[in-house]
Amino acid sequence: MKMAPFFTVLLVCFAFVTEAAARPNVLLICVDDLRPELNCFGKDYIHSPHIDALAEKGRIFQNHYVNAPTCGASRYTLLTGTYGTSSNAALFSRAGKLKKETEAFPPSMPAWFRENGYTTVSVGKDSHRPGGRGGP
Repeated sequence: MKMAPFFTVLLVCFAFVTEAAARPNVLLICVDDLRPELNCFGKDYIHSPHIDALAEKGRIFQNHYVNAPTCGASRYTLLTGTYGTSSNAALFSRAGKLKKETEAFPPSMPAWFRENGYTTVSVGKDSHRPGGRGGP
């Protein structure tokens, strides 16, 4: 029975693969200055095959409401689930408080996903931490 340890390890590996496959992949694309003038929104004069292919396999939002007309405050609300002021003050205030005591805050959206076994990466304006790893 020299093969028993091999099959045991193989079984354990497949168990982890099955568990990981059960969770859906999540790709959130946030563009704060793009009107819904893409082919997936019914506009035929825009050539956007890659975004259209993503939209066909996923979910698009027809309506989005923001708490403030500034991008920083809107991103703050989206990523934290809490109301931000109309300026970027909430974003900077949270960052300062996080340096002192992380446990005092509910997790942000990226932190929640990380705590639930996902790998999170932010690119662009949403990467509020060095390396694009998001933040707490």
